[in-house]
Formats: sequence, structure tokens, C-alpha cells
Amino acid sequence: MSITPLPSLDRTSASFKSDVDTFFGTKMPTFCTEMNAAIAALNAIAAGTACAIQYTFSTTTTDADPGAGYLRLGSATQNTATVIRADLVGADGSTWTSMIDTFDDSTSTIKGHIMLQKLGDATKWLLFSVSSLASPSGYKNITVANVASSAASPFSDGDSIILKFTRTGDKGDQGTAGTNGTNGINAGLSYTYSSSTTASDPTSGKLKFNNATLSSATALYISETDANANVIGAELATWDDSTATVKGTLKAYKSNDPTKFAVFQITGSVTDNGTWDTFNLTYVAGGGAFSDGDPLTLTFARTGDNPSIIGNHEVVLHSGNGHGSTNTMIRRYTTALVNTGTAMTYADSASNGMSVTINESGLYNIYIADRTAGGTPTFGVTVNSAQLTTSIASVSTSALVCRTTSVSDKSCGVSRTVYLTAGDVVRAHTDSTPGATDDRAYFSIRKVGVIT
Repeated sequence: MSITPLPSLDRTSASFKSDVDTFFGTKMPTFCTEMNAAIAALNAIAAGTACAIQYTFSTTTTDADPGAGYLRLGSATQNTATVIRADLVGADGSTWTSMIDTFDDSTSTIKGHIMLQKLGDATKWLLFSVSSLASPSGYKNITVANVASSAASPFSDGDSIILKFTRTGDKGDQGTAGTNGTNGINAGLSYTYSSSTTASDPTSGKLKFNNATLSSATALYISETDANANVIGAELATWDDSTATVKGTLKAYKSNDPTKFAVFQITGSVTDNGTWDTFNLTYVAGGGAFSDGDPLTLTFARTGDNPSIIGNHEVVLHSGNGHGSTNTMIRRYTTALVNTGTAMTYADSASNGMSVTINESGLYNIYIADRTAGGTPTFGVTVNSAQLTTSIASVSTSALVCRTTSVSDKSCGVSRTVYLTAGDVVRAHTDSTPGATDDRAYFSIRKVGVIT
């Protein structure tokens, strides 16, 4: 992913005219082509990930259990591999069977995409499409096809890598899925918190806000190098790409204590200060406070373009209030933070739980987050489901919009952009175990576009 730098032009040179012709005729087109390729690669890495699992890479290629914490490929030339052999246990010691089992849930031919990336060196990676999943004893064989790679064989035996999976929408519906780090290994961007509030370079690997009270912060100052020494200025530069007023939603939480977090909306354009950037913020919700030196994880969800064309239609709910007494798997919420527009109608009742009825056909972005103290709840979103007393883990896939399973006592989330038709009924659907009563129980739906 190299980019040939543009040469400087010397106006005093006798060859200035021919140099200008070469600059615009050859050098500039080459630079634009390489830059577009680099941006495409970065967007592929930065795309929302439904899950992230840490493994140790093995160069062994035989079809056998790679061992706890290990992952191997079916070919010694890594970008020609057609199968990934992943143990059910990640390098962090967590068992990921139920999560990996969802890798082939999509009804599309291509179930999703897997990015394998070296931990601490984002320049080494492989990108595969996923077509099927097999379950030998103790591990999974994931049938894949290589889409792109940083090199033919970027990984060495024993490398620490991250497996990132993004699910394809059902039956060709285009959607994205993303999470707020589900496994405590910093599936988002890693930074160190600085308690300073001055508008200056936070220094490499650090970030700070313009107010020590997070609910009063209106600006973020963030280094273009994260805590793992990855240079991510190009990724940060995409955070203001949306043409909407609100560019996206940023969540920052303490990596080893997710109960301490803050959620902001990013507004306005990024200010590039060289090695660090400034973002304008609006506080949304949070819990606890950060201390100087705390390790933080950041996740960012982009807003769809041009929401002004289709109006301002949004419902945002938070603070869990149990489930319906009749519809026992349908979540309820205490607070409706936002309920605006005519494109949908929000309702809540003690017996039926919450529901959002779609009044206008279009594209909608849906996000849900939840947790259970000491448990591993499964939760997500269904549309037009008749199985309102059935766990979301077992509902018909035709009604499933998105679904995830949280690691014990961790708050995580999942999102998807999907086309909905007038009359559709959307619900926050669980396995009845989520019990969060604070801001970590969160649901939002926003109309983001129309199809003409």
C-alpha cells in the first residue's frame, strides 16, 4: 500500500514547462490511483466489525485442531488459502463457539468478510470473503476466498493476530454490523487518557478532552498515532466524511472497566493539526469518569449521508426496564432520549414491551447495546417476528435483523443498516437475560436514506 510522493517543481528550471506536463500527465494520475487504493484498503480495515477474536498464528496447514488460542490456514501461501482453521478458544482464553457459529447465518451467498491483521502492525493483513462453515471436533473450518492482502504471506509462525468478522445482510440487503468491543481485547482503537484539557498535542498514543467533566466536553484532541504505535491519521480523517450535520457516534470506555464510558456525537469537520486532530463533540450519555493514564478503547459508527433529504426521523432509548410480561423476550426502556419525526412510531407497554412501527419505507440504521452482570446475554433486533416469547437465539432467520452475544459482565453492541417497508414492526429482542438498567442498555433507530 505504498504511495509515490509527488515531486516538487522548480519554476526557475529550464525544464519547468516539461516538468509541469510530466507532473499533471503522469505523476498526478499515478498519485491519485495509489491514494484511492490506500483509502480503499484503510476503509476495508476500518469497516464495522461484528466481532474481533485474538489468536496466535500457526504456519501448519493440516486439517486438524490447531490447539487452544491458535489459528491456521489451509495453504502455506497465505493469500491462496480457501479455508481458515480456527480453534473454539481464542488467545485470551475465552470460548467463542456461539459467536463463530453465526459466521454463516446470512442467507446471502457471501456470508460476510474476515480480516486477519497482525496485532500491533496494521500493515500486515489478509481479507477473505466467507461462504460456509464446518464444525469438526474442537475447531471450525471456515471456507473462504481471498479478496486482498498486504503480501502473499504476511504472517510468521507465532504472530499475534486479530480475526475481525463483518456479516453480510440477508438476501442481498446491504448492511453493516459493528460492535462496541465484545471481548475486552480492545477491538476498537486503543488510546491512553490524558487529564489535561488544553487544546494542544496530546502526544503519541494519547487523547484528551477540553473539559475534565466528560458531560461538559465539547472537543476531543487525539493523536494520529494510537497506543499500539499504529499511524491512523487517514482513518481519523474519515470520521467527518458524512454529509450529515452529525457525522457519527463515538464511544470511549475504559478498556479494563467498561462501566466507565462516554458517548458523543461528532459534529462539524475535523481539524488536522499535523500529528493530532481536533473533533467537535456533543455529549450523549456516559457512566463514571476517567483518570489520567487510563487505557481507553474507542469505537466509531458513521452517520449515513444526506439525512436532511429525508428529514429528521429518529428514536433513541436507554436505561433498561426489564421485558414485557406477555412478550417476555421483548426489551423495555425507561427513557426515550429522542423521539422525533413521522417516519416511525415508538410504543411501549408493560405487557408487550417496546416496538417501533415503520410509517415510511426507506433505509434505517439500527443499533442496540446491552449487558448482564455476570452473564453472557444474547440480544439483537427482529422485524415482524411472531416469536415474541422465543429467545432471539432461536427465532426464524427471516425475522432477524442483527444479533450478538456479550462476554460476561461486558457491555457490547451491534448495528445494521437495512431497508424497511411501511408497516414493518421493529423490536429489541433478547434471550430474556439482559438486565442493565443504566445507559449501557441502549437502542436507536434512524431513517438514513431512501431508495428511488
